[in-house]
Amino acid sequence: MRRVSHSMMSNLFLKDMHSSLKRLVDVERRMASQKLYSKPSDNPSEVARGMSVGALVSKNEQFIRNLDDAVTWLKSTETALGQATDLISSVREKAIYAGNGSLSSVDRHAIAEDILVMRDELVQVANSNIQGRYLFSGYETATKAFVKNDDGSVAYRGDSGRIAFEIEQGIVGTVSLNGRDVFPLSFTKREITSVEVPIDFTWRGSSERLLVKVGDKTGEVFLPKRWADNNEDSVSDLTDYDGFLQPGEQLKGYSLDEIAEAINSSDSAGKLVYAKVEKDFLAGTQRLVLESLSGEPLRVSSVPWSENTVRGQMMTSEVVGPAWSAVQDGTISVVMGDGKHYEIGISAGDTLSDVAKALADIPGLWAGERPDGSIAVASDNTEPFFFEASGSAVDLFGVARKSQTVEDSKDINRMGLSSFLGLEVNRKSTFFAPGSVIGDTTANKLDMVLSSGENSVRLVIQDDSDLTLSELADRIKAVAGDWLEVVVQKDSPESNVTDTTSQDSEGASERLVIYTKDGSPLNVYDKEGLWSQTLGLSTARYTSDLSNVEFPTAISAEIPAKIGVEIGSRTYEVKLYRDDVIASDGVHIDPRSFALAVQKQVGSDKLNFDLINSDSGVAFYSATGEPLRIYDLPYADPSLGGITSGLASETGLQTGIIGDWVSAATVTG
Repeated sequence: MRRVSHSMMSNLFLKDMHSSLKRLVDVERRMASQKLYSKPSDNPSEVARGMSVGALVSKNEQFIRNLDDAVTWLKSTETALGQATDLISSVREKAIYAGNGSLSSVDRHAIAEDILVMRDELVQVANSNIQGRYLFSGYETATKAFVKNDDGSVAYRGDSGRIAFEIEQGIVGTVSLNGRDVFPLSFTKREITSVEVPIDFTWRGSSERLLVKVGDKTGEVFLPKRWADNNEDSVSDLTDYDGFLQPGEQLKGYSLDEIAEAINSSDSAGKLVYAKVEKDFLAGTQRLVLESLSGEPLRVSSVPWSENTVRGQMMTSEVVGPAWSAVQDGTISVVMGDGKHYEIGISAGDTLSDVAKALADIPGLWAGERPDGSIAVASDNTEPFFFEASGSAVDLFGVARKSQTVEDSKDINRMGLSSFLGLEVNRKSTFFAPGSVIGDTTANKLDMVLSSGENSVRLVIQDDSDLTLSELADRIKAVAGDWLEVVVQKDSPESNVTDTTSQDSEGASERLVIYTKDGSPLNVYDKEGLWSQTLGLSTARYTSDLSNVEFPTAISAEIPAKIGVEIGSRTYEVKLYRDDVIASDGVHIDPRSFALAVQKQVGSDKLNFDLINSDSGVAFYSATGEPLRIYDLPYADPSLGGITSGLASETGLQTGIIGDWVSAATVTG
């Protein structure tokens, strides 16, 4: 047993005292320095953790400052661009007014002076700054963006940079435009043109949401269904305001001028494009033209309507049979959506027709007897109405009943407006029943190409005997990679709960939608077979088997066959000489030579082609994504009476309806 000596007790006491003094010194040091550790070696792991938290707090504070600067820069830029837009609009109005032939030279001189003043104001706006930092000078924010020279010209002094701020870890946002973005040296006119429609054209489709994309900017145009849903014969009909079209009922629709006005007045799309309608009254046709305001590529697509719109209220009674009559007196108390109260009486012996007539006499209600022995009641009010019944009326409506809301539900048009007008850039298939088999590729090989710019894939399927739309979508995704978006779009069934005989009820359906992720035009065509054409995805014009097509024998080697190639609003006259397109047999047309001759005269930046069906035919498609039409052009010689070579028709490229050959003396009747 060890003995505790005095020296041991003394040493233990001194050790405890020194330890307490050390702790006291550490506490005093922490209080003085406001730091838990004075050096990393005190607690390496805790110090490292604390340093990382401190750095994160510092970064977040910087991100907040960056975000504040970015918002300020964007708001100032938006204000400057708004002022510039107003000035340019004023200059345009002045220039148009100056074209008035009744103005004198003094008047025009005054207009010119006004325009010069507005030009100087525009220079001042272009030199807008935030605390000495010029908005439109690129990275040269200390340099005034535009300077007026002695000769009156305006020079840009900035660079091509765009200011960007890091607003989150790894996320950088560009917040500025340089002077050449806002005021470019040159301007490329870009527009897309619809197909021609009759002068009296009216679009009566479901509600439309047009997506307009110019460069990387997107705008939307809403065209809600203009509901009529009554035959406007001043007679209350059972089916009025039930949300479904019946015989004699129509939608009011939109004219092409109204569609153009809707685009121009849109808060978002109206800043990206200008829409106009070109009319040819002699031919009785018109077409919609959309012009990009920035000169950037322009694309239009119809997208599903995402909102339900209340169209009215409906209520149906119990089915009591056509022979029903009241066995005792009763009442129906009606409370309308606006709070107004009405009460009708029912007498013993009243029929369904009597009750319906009494209900129809209430302002704002339509009522009628149905063939199944029930009563339907409708109102165009968006708020529900209520019935409380007594006596024999309980047989019809129970003790109490509330109307059902009738909505113009979210719907996918079977033919969207942009597709109908030939403006659609997304490729959309025809509709199929959900999960249905769309074909047998073992008996009919699928071989089609999807192409956009530098991206192109060829999809071949010949091993699926019961191919569905979803399976086709998966196969396209597998071969295309990440430049294509492939969606199977589903449309819910629509039926009229109050009238199962309504004309526009729809079953559930689905379709394939394919588009490029960067918004560039997508072309789809068949390399062999007819799959893309059958599915409604094809964008190409196809020739027949050219190995069986002879160059028109009535044309000599010195006279070319003339065909027109129309891409959007531009028409190209193509002249094809026999020696340039003939095959080695000296009789038939060589597909490659024929395609190259056409493309050379139109331009490879506008028209592309591919040889199809074992190189025996050609598929032509627009490189710009605009509608493509090919047709025969008449010879200029009046003595030929407008005759054409018939080459487009013979090769199968002729756009439109083609009749059979008949004798020139044939009377059509």
